[in-house]
Amino acid sequence: MQKPWIYTNNTFEVNTQGSHKKMLALSADTEAKLKAGPNDPAINALYQAYFPVYDTYRQIYINYDVAAGNYEGQTLNVESILKENMPKEIRKWEGYVRNIYPEDSPEEHSIFPNKRSPFLHSTYEDRISAVASLAKRLSLDNNPAIQAYAASVQSFYNLLISAREIQQNNEGLLGHLSDIREQQRVLLADELYGVLGGLMQKFKAEPDQITRFFDLSLIRETGGTNETLPSNAPPEA
Repeated sequence: MQKPWIYTNNTFEVNTQGSHKKMLALSADTEAKLKAGPNDPAINALYQAYFPVYDTYRQIYINYDVAAGNYEGQTLNVESILKENMPKEIRKWEGYVRNIYPEDSPEEHSIFPNKRSPFLHSTYEDRISAVASLAKRLSLDNNPAIQAYAASVQSFYNLLISAREIQQNNEGLLGHLSDIREQQRVLLADELYGVLGGLMQKFKAEPDQITRFFDLSLIRETGGTNETLPSNAPPEA
């Protein structure tokens, strides 16, 4: 049986399976390096797409540890996310989509059929559901650029769900939070893979530059249990 081509293998997903600790360390390192990277439009574009997915993973990681009693710290609650974060997020979502599909065009209307109302009004559950539905519509759109943005919206939904779980303290809380954390790990691995692809395009004439943006010791390390976390990261659950 022919082995898969190495470039079709997402090394970030494979090498963080079973270790959220490793994913947090690896993704935090790349976030810091992209942020401190050269003042270049291509690098900035990669960072802007990557950061929301990374930051959501970091917060869900903290939420899990708070729920497990393994970490003393603050976690975002549903009310503050919906009141303070949601209006900012919906403006970003609208701006991105309308940069591709003009407002009130059939394509834009299919994505935002009721404008902002579902996200800003009604019950918590309805507003959270509206975010999930938006992520689904984006993922099913015919335009690849719109499809790619679904991960950012899905990440916000995952953050909402993790905060809601802690607020409600449902039976089986940790199991559900664990599932959400794992889903976000996979989303983050995909974004890291996308960052790698973008850097390969930018530095195709000098590929050694790519290594500046990743902690290769973590990618090459096996076992996933002895990594050193970034100084601002919570402990492993």
